[in-house]
Amino acid sequence: MTTMTPDHVWDTDQTLLCERLAERLRDRGFAHPVAAAVALAVRGNLGCDQPAFAARLGLAVDVVEAIDGGAVALADLPPAVLLRARHALHLDLDHLAVVEREP
Repeated sequence: MTTMTPDHVWDTDQTLLCERLAERLRDRGFAHPVAAAVALAVRGNLGCDQPAFAARLGLAVDVVEAIDGGAVALADLPPAVLLRARHALHLDLDHLAVVEREP
């Protein structure tokens, strides 16, 4: 068995990853697929299920469910989600806001 060391970490473009995930969510009919993709990326980065994510960020579980379900716009995401997206994942939220406005 091998383990990954810092020398073997991939440099993943998290913004592009969110954009691609948003495309799939848009195809599934999500009203706000970019916001859902951003939140899912943040939640995945933390390794949390919905209840743990809600507790960790001080959100109600029904808010997290609404975000994950695409019912919340990017501009309306809770500040804790946006801060983690920008600073922990280094997402280009300005670019993703443009993507969200695309038909």
